[in-house]
Amino acid sequence: MMQRSTGKGGGAGQPPSSRLEAARTLLRRIGMEWLGPSAVRVRVFADEARLITIGRLERQGLHWRLVDLELPQSM
Repeated sequence: MMQRSTGKGGGAGQPPSSRLEAARTLLRRIGMEWLGPSAVRVRVFADEARLITIGRLERQGLHWRLVDLELPQSM
């Protein structure tokens, strides 16, 4: 028998409204900037001011691939 996750990050053990709120919180912590038709820079923040990481995604065929990852110096 398969067990469901009961973690705090919007897992399957939580009601749909709290999973939706967890998804909205995550989306507020992510910034995205198009660099061209097949490249995107994604920034992930711990809170409103503290940057965690910057990643660059490029489209390769029908898929997107992470091609660069930067970690801030102040971690």
